[in-house]
Amino acid sequence: MEKKINTIASYIFISLIFIIPLVFSVSALISFQFSKIIPFFIAIFVVAFLYIIFIFNEGKIAIPWHWFFAASAFVPLMYFVSAITSTNTTGSLLGTGAELATASTIGGLFIFMYLVSFFMRSKGKTLVSYLTFAAVFVLISLFHTLRFILGADFLSFGVFNSIISNTLGSFTDLAIFSGVALILSLTSIEFLRIGKTIRFISYLVLGLSLVVLAATNFPLFIFGVDPKSSLSLFTLIGIFALIFFVYFVSSTYGTKEKETGLGRRIPYASLVVLVISLLFTLGGSTLQNAVSSFLKVGQTSEARLLWTPTYNLSVATLKDLPLRTFVGYGPEQFSYKWMLSKPVDINNSVLWNTPFSQGTGFIVSTIVTVGILGFLGWLAFLLLILWLGIRALFAKNKDPFSQYILASSFLVSVYLWITLVVYAPNITTFIITFFFTGLFLASLFREKLLEEKVVVFDKSKGKSFVFILGLILTLLLLLLWGYKLGERFVASTYVGKTNIALSRAQSMEDVEKAKVFLISARSLANQGLYSQALALITLSQVNTILNDNKTPDETLRQQFQSTYQSAVSYAQNTIVNNPNSFDAYITYGNVLGTAVPLGFEGYYEEAKNAYAEAGKLNPKSPLVPFLIAKLEADNKNMDEAKNKIGEALTLKSNYVDAIVLLGRIQAGEGKKDDAIVSLTVALSINPENQNIQTMIDSLKNIKTVTPSATSTPSKDN
Repeated sequence: MEKKINTIASYIFISLIFIIPLVFSVSALISFQFSKIIPFFIAIFVVAFLYIIFIFNEGKIAIPWHWFFAASAFVPLMYFVSAITSTNTTGSLLGTGAELATASTIGGLFIFMYLVSFFMRSKGKTLVSYLTFAAVFVLISLFHTLRFILGADFLSFGVFNSIISNTLGSFTDLAIFSGVALILSLTSIEFLRIGKTIRFISYLVLGLSLVVLAATNFPLFIFGVDPKSSLSLFTLIGIFALIFFVYFVSSTYGTKEKETGLGRRIPYASLVVLVISLLFTLGGSTLQNAVSSFLKVGQTSEARLLWTPTYNLSVATLKDLPLRTFVGYGPEQFSYKWMLSKPVDINNSVLWNTPFSQGTGFIVSTIVTVGILGFLGWLAFLLLILWLGIRALFAKNKDPFSQYILASSFLVSVYLWITLVVYAPNITTFIITFFFTGLFLASLFREKLLEEKVVVFDKSKGKSFVFILGLILTLLLLLLWGYKLGERFVASTYVGKTNIALSRAQSMEDVEKAKVFLISARSLANQGLYSQALALITLSQVNTILNDNKTPDETLRQQFQSTYQSAVSYAQNTIVNNPNSFDAYITYGNVLGTAVPLGFEGYYEEAKNAYAEAGKLNPKSPLVPFLIAKLEADNKNMDEAKNKIGEALTLKSNYVDAIVLLGRIQAGEGKKDDAIVSLTVALSINPENQNIQTMIDSLKNIKTVTPSATSTPSKDN
């Protein structure tokens, strides 16, 4: 039975590696992230259940006996501790279920790595997983090749609307994925004596991976504050090609062919990759842009923090309260610290209102999320991988195939972990990273380079009791974990139904039906995000009622009262669920502010307090003083409104919405010339805004303009 369990578990993992890079959802009910995360966790829970059965039948458990596994346990433990002490415990533990950096996902990835290392120790299974990966890469490469030739509309499936859209995530994830294929093909070509067919496939994979790498303009390393001061992914590939070239030549130099099975020869494939990498590194963006232009790829840049603000944010965390210094602000809470400490300079960029969820790289961002203890855990984990790999590469081994598996799995693992240090990729890249790390560990166990301590339980009644109790508790914990993730998945499908219903809504009744789905989602996972969405949807209903000129006044009054109170209740619930959310207080203030121009008492003060609380959470945001300025204008406090507009413009000098609001106030005060000047300045910043031009033309033709504070803030201005 143990052999059957081992076989089933290993082929579940091999199937997973085939499915995860290819699977995507064509339905609006399932998000892209969930289409990846659900099969991943299903595989983990099934194999973990098989593992429990396995050790129950054996009556013993083999515990890995190395510091590496202590670090592997410490990292997810710190994520759990950090989540418990987080400003948003539910969001840090589980979130909506699809986030990458929650304690749940990180814990699942480490369990996945261990299970792979346990069930994938056969050389044959490792080889099958390599061939599976190669097959997936060829399919994805052919998919993109056809789209490069035939255009973005070909094989779009209604999902891939851009030429760079793919099943892995971003185009950068595709580039990283191609790097894995390149390293595997290089090791296969140089390490193994393979037939013509396999050699052709290896060279095909090598060529396709080089083309994909050339097509992306991904700056892997970004130095200083200038995104142009960067080195592409080709630089990292070149370093690996150089190391591989030197290692291979030095390991075969002075040996006879019968000793290594290889003989003395120059690894030409590695040399070619090294030369191409050098050309793209020295050629910089010029050569990469030429290839991208030829393939009609266009711009592939992403909005990401540079090294300098990420470093400054990490330093600020280390200088914070002792609790935050040691355990951080919590998984998935990077944006919370970013808003508290972001530099004011970013306000004049298009990213001024972007709540960055990661820094320039995943690992370097962990100082903020899981503190210095979590970061040191990651550092120990990575250093121990390097130590184990270097020791394995230079260990005496007479079996070339074993050496090939050790070298390939180690090099791929290191390559992937480097990308995680300097970049924050999609869930697909994370799963592949932990899978290859697990394969590397499996090869170390197989070659006796890692030891295990076997603990036998079936020879003592006391030990047996503890053993069985532990297995039952573990099983119950897995079931609870799976149940909670299942709830969040079902909730996400209700969100999808809400979006579909809203896109088709033609009346208030249709919007109300859409809200029913969102209420169902909130009942399954009481996330502040769902309450906030309900508040915003209900607020839009309030505005519809206010603009209704056909329904009798008494009916409108009743509709307004009930609908508005629902909006207030939803907004309050948003704060209750996440009392440290900037967006929650902004939403609450916006909902309350709607009643101010209508003359309702008490709402002005409460809305102002809500915005003030938001300002504490994001002190450098110009949005807060701008919204207070709107509130003051609605309450006829024009002098105070102009003061707040001044504060907003001090934080963001090119804030078009604030300048437009100032122009409207000036027009209402009879200062026509001042209003035209203000609106002209706004138009010079955003010349494509026809509404501003219309206001200027109106001012030139009439004497006064009624003041209005209905300008809507825009993330683009």
